[in-house]
Amino acid sequence: MFTRRKKVLNVMVTSVLATSFLASYVMPQQKSYAISNSAESILKELTEEQRQSIKRLTPQEGFIIDPSLLSLKDKTANVIVELKTSTIEETQSKSKSSAKDKKQKIRGEQEFFKQRLTELFNEKASKQKSNKTFDQQASQFNIKQTFENVFNGMAMTIPTNEINTLLQTGVVKRIWKDNEVRLPKNELSTLDKSAGKTIPPALPHIGVDRLHSEDLKGQGIKVGVLDTGIDYNHPDLKDVYKGGYDFVDDDADPMESTPADQKASGMPESIDGTSFVTEHGTHVAGTIASNPKNDVEYAMTGVAPNVDLYAYRVLGPYGSGSDSGVIAGIERAVEDGMDVINLSLGNNSNHSLSATSIAINNAALQGVVPVVAGGNAGPNPGTLGSPGSSPLAITVGASDVPTDIPTVTTSLGDISVPNTLMGHGLGKDYLNIIDKDYEVVEVGIGTEEDYTNKDVTGKVALIARGDISFDEKIRRAHEKGAVAVLIYNNVEGDIPYFLGENYGYVPTFKMLQEDGGKLLDRLKMNPTETIKLSDFQSNMSTGDVLADFSSRGPVSNNFDIKPDVVAPGVSTLSTVPEFINSPEEGTDYSSGYASLSGTSMATPHVAGVAALLLQSHPGYTVADVKAALMNTADPLKGRIYNVNEVGAGRVDAYEAVHNTTLVEVQNKTITLDQDGFKKEIADISGSLPYGSIAQSSEDQKRTTSISIKNLSGEKETYHSRVEFLTIDGVSKDASKSGVTLELPSTIEVNGNDSINIDANLMIPNNAEFGIYQGYIHIENESKTAEYQIPFHVRYSTSGFENVTFYKHAITNDLSNYHPYIEPFTPVTFKLNSQMKTMDVIVSDLNGKPIGYYGTFTNMEDLSVDTEYLIFFGFSGSVKYFTGDPNNPLSREYELLKEGKYIVSYIGTGVDGKTYKVDNDMVIDNTAPKVTFDKKTGINEITNEDLTTENNPMDGKDYHAYWVHGNVYDDTIDYLKSRGHDITQEANKVYAYQDSFWPTAEFFPTANGDFKFGVLPEEYANYPTSIRMYTYDIATAGNPTFPEFTIINKGDKYATFNTSSKGVSLGSEFVNTFKVNNAKELTSASITADIPTYYKFVDVKPSKQLEDLAKKNNWTINVAKPEIIASTWSNISTFGVDISDKKTKLPVSINGDVNLLDINLKVIDDHNYFVESGFYSQESSYKTNDGTKFTLPTYADKFKFISQHSMLEGYYHGEAVNLDNYDMDYSKIGTKVYVVDKKGKKYNASIIDRGWLTITDIPAVADDYTLVVDIPGHFLYTKKIKISKTIDGKVQGMYYDMYMDTTAAGDVNKDNVIDIYDAKLVANSAGETGVNLKEDLNKDGVVDIVDFNYVEKNFMSINPYFPTSIKPVEKTGKLTLEELKKMFN
Repeated sequence: MFTRRKKVLNVMVTSVLATSFLASYVMPQQKSYAISNSAESILKELTEEQRQSIKRLTPQEGFIIDPSLLSLKDKTANVIVELKTSTIEETQSKSKSSAKDKKQKIRGEQEFFKQRLTELFNEKASKQKSNKTFDQQASQFNIKQTFENVFNGMAMTIPTNEINTLLQTGVVKRIWKDNEVRLPKNELSTLDKSAGKTIPPALPHIGVDRLHSEDLKGQGIKVGVLDTGIDYNHPDLKDVYKGGYDFVDDDADPMESTPADQKASGMPESIDGTSFVTEHGTHVAGTIASNPKNDVEYAMTGVAPNVDLYAYRVLGPYGSGSDSGVIAGIERAVEDGMDVINLSLGNNSNHSLSATSIAINNAALQGVVPVVAGGNAGPNPGTLGSPGSSPLAITVGASDVPTDIPTVTTSLGDISVPNTLMGHGLGKDYLNIIDKDYEVVEVGIGTEEDYTNKDVTGKVALIARGDISFDEKIRRAHEKGAVAVLIYNNVEGDIPYFLGENYGYVPTFKMLQEDGGKLLDRLKMNPTETIKLSDFQSNMSTGDVLADFSSRGPVSNNFDIKPDVVAPGVSTLSTVPEFINSPEEGTDYSSGYASLSGTSMATPHVAGVAALLLQSHPGYTVADVKAALMNTADPLKGRIYNVNEVGAGRVDAYEAVHNTTLVEVQNKTITLDQDGFKKEIADISGSLPYGSIAQSSEDQKRTTSISIKNLSGEKETYHSRVEFLTIDGVSKDASKSGVTLELPSTIEVNGNDSINIDANLMIPNNAEFGIYQGYIHIENESKTAEYQIPFHVRYSTSGFENVTFYKHAITNDLSNYHPYIEPFTPVTFKLNSQMKTMDVIVSDLNGKPIGYYGTFTNMEDLSVDTEYLIFFGFSGSVKYFTGDPNNPLSREYELLKEGKYIVSYIGTGVDGKTYKVDNDMVIDNTAPKVTFDKKTGINEITNEDLTTENNPMDGKDYHAYWVHGNVYDDTIDYLKSRGHDITQEANKVYAYQDSFWPTAEFFPTANGDFKFGVLPEEYANYPTSIRMYTYDIATAGNPTFPEFTIINKGDKYATFNTSSKGVSLGSEFVNTFKVNNAKELTSASITADIPTYYKFVDVKPSKQLEDLAKKNNWTINVAKPEIIASTWSNISTFGVDISDKKTKLPVSINGDVNLLDINLKVIDDHNYFVESGFYSQESSYKTNDGTKFTLPTYADKFKFISQHSMLEGYYHGEAVNLDNYDMDYSKIGTKVYVVDKKGKKYNASIIDRGWLTITDIPAVADDYTLVVDIPGHFLYTKKIKISKTIDGKVQGMYYDMYMDTTAAGDVNKDNVIDIYDAKLVANSAGETGVNLKEDLNKDGVVDIVDFNYVEKNFMSINPYFPTSIKPVEKTGKLTLEELKKMFN
């Protein structure tokens, strides 16, 4: 339920004087006029003043609630909550005091959030008047981790249906799904899905060996590895390892997941082929910092072997973790002073503003070089993950290195076939088997069973591809004693895999299926014949070929070029934990190495080079490091690559370090400020993304500045040239379309100086739509160095890229309130071209305009090709079109009637053209129809009522009492007929089993069927009750909770049955206490937790009991009631005992018996549940031998007809929007009330948090007017219906107030914000005091912040109450600009 935070939707409303306000109720009815059939023509005819009366919608880049959470089907959600205060200073101040103040503010905000969230949960509980304690309510959410350095927020779990409650704290900027972060499977084994290559050293290939010879080895640089931990005992790593932290186990021991951990956990050794134990972090760490201290000839040397290495374990068993763990690792790495961090991990969210991307941005802004893997989801475009999508990250793809893949000829008798090396042990062990004769044994596909009764010791194993991994086939052959393995394909074509060099391998060669068949046939003819591998041929590839698995860009939301660079990541040999290849007892690091492939392996190469750069250039910024790596990158080979495959190219460490020129593109990128709105920051990089440009009537031109820094002491002359890439299916022919990119052909820069040049892109308006891309090459005069800058641009049609409604049906009936109600839909849109205005119009199905919903502000600030979100994109109310040319809009917003509509987003481009996108919309206030195959209420069942059925939740069969239901909403059928991909499974079904909180969610099928089973053990010792709540896609909910109580037939229980079907204020009603299946009952009592709505009147024996007493000559003794009063209820106990009149002994009653009639009276009618009852009840009876039986007790539900309504909610003013947790919002002068048609006011009480309550509002059929009067803001007025009609009777209701955020700046309360308001604020500049009317945000001082509100809303008119006053722009020579100068 979204009731508090509406930061995204800023709606400007105005104030009115009390006299004019009350007069509005007696205005004569308007005449009827014809309405134009064109929304566009109506919009064109509106004056600026009339437009000002419409809601102003402010789009938010990105989202408030992660869209993936809106469709989450889990009972609880793992979320990351980002709070409003940014961790990064808005100014350039770096003082310790400002940093300390910022941290204190963040901590204070986090404490407020926790406190306020606890309060909100308990407020909800109090509305239900439940018996749960404070601690029990607070336990509904669990905060797992807090962040304050690179990200202000926390990771937490919360019931999925309570996610919206987070917004009500007032300090939440954004709610993210805490995504799972995993390592790709092919990085958890030696399987390589790239083309067949081997593993010569990558270090010489990128020039690192030459740097080591110059003693550049990373001394003094701190590098943090965020991964699965590391085996810090590895001989090649233990000297460089300096510490870290384990965020999986929450301790200071970041060891990998070990076999001992697996045994202790009881978890399986592997899941879906992924091992519990991990090696990934150790492998990554070895590439960065390994020192060859291990006493083996293949000991590792890392890229930067003298760095200080830190490990942050953020991924646990099976290589799995979460976004929140990654953020925690980034946070700690920044805190520990890392210079470089390596993240060879990611999720599948390709978005520059994902939670982890924001954390990376903030780390970079604090001076940490973040190097991030792009991912292994290639080769398709847009497969990049986060945090690799961060604009400030150095994102890395994977390429190979020059590789020797030998071939041999295998001979068996007179059969000879060609073979290619597929894998081998450490070193060139395959040379040992060439030109020797061996016996050969066929072992099927290489499973354990295939070796039964077969001896391969000292022989060659012939194995077929299939079923199990190549790695398992080879290792098992090695364990069985084979000297070599021959693997033949099981399909046509080559086996496209190469496994490289690994401990536990034997020389392995691959062949075609046909050739394997030839060897098999020959072997069957002569099983003892020997085989020989001969004619050994070395085949060295060129290297620098992009790996197919390497993820591609661009970034989805801003079209940024990614990856930035590529590096060796195919069959990379590095360190692994000791237990990977030596799981047996004892310690043996001689086999502590393995080859892995992935962008995870490429990334540490770049992280190591970054460390060498920082050592050699201690003054380099993060941007300088990135530019140096990109400028000096080498082109890849094999084919023409597009820039979103390889970025600038493959890193060249030697050139990057010795480079004397930096070419830095002065890009801008978007981040979010502390209010959640977009903010532009510098993104200095080595690439030039022009984004998306839309066609217009004129040629399109864009200019970006490029800085050329000459770091040498001598003057340099540079020459530039532009290379456009034309790639079939990817990028267009620039020359054919006349697209050009121009910059100075010759540039001179003095020594130790820099110069900025412009790169001017020009696209003719008739150019072919599509991608244009290539490289800018800048070469020095001596041609000893050339720098390349990738660029790209998308040229598209103008108008909207898309307008997407999250749902196409909403309810606007708040009288049917429930906790999940969402009387609005968020809307996202993306522009292809800039818009001057954008409006939201509602039409009927024939296209005839009905009303005006809202208009957008600040359109000139919106970027194209960027997704924006309007949280309240549509909420079911409009200003109706009247057809009157003088007053074309209704005076107030009114709710649309239930029905089917078209909602159009209409944009007017800067080119003057109109663009429109229509979306279906249904106003649906009717709850879905729900049916069951079993009766509701108490069900006494036997074993014959049980059946065995499959549970769709876990796929298992259960013998249980099954209840089948169906939920049906005709709105879904309509939307489906309109082409929407929707079925009845969009309906929601929640179960409350013996709980006030949802205990399960059932997921309907496409036709609306659902079911649940109650196991015998669930009611074996005590009955169980399941209440069901359903609502549809519009969130129109059923006002009643069908309830099933399951009990064993014949078991004892009691009921509390109500005589009346409906009660109201002043009425009395009888409740009968009944015991069912009694045996030898002689006395009984019942204790009921009775709400304070009711007052006890009297108690007497039931008629049935009196008749039995008269018939049997019994005496009935009704005990005096015991009543314990509390705030919400009265605990009331009633008792009765029955004895024989003659003998005075207790009697014995069997069967079902009504015992007591308890009469109650309604004295308070602030009860708004359609079905009412008591909070709880329990009862017992005794037998004549004194045995006491405690009974499960159930009370009837009955209709409660309230005659008074209650309104509650938060008020929202733009300058006082409840996000200052130090302010008492009850003392700033805000007044809230409702007014009936006769002018009678009903005032609200307001508490310090801004929560307001109005009680005792008479329930009448007429509308009330809600008035919210916030000092310095437009007065908010809205007609609301605070009653509901059920069965022809007007009844009271609980009204959860949703109000728009009122605009700040109307200081003089004249319904306009103009020069007079600006003058009042400016003339009071610097004044301090309490509740100054010019102090709009009520912080105690009139300052530029207050003036900025006036400036933002300048010349606006109250959209909620028409006024004849027009805003004045200036008086004489006094202008807004002049007044602003008074604030210096």
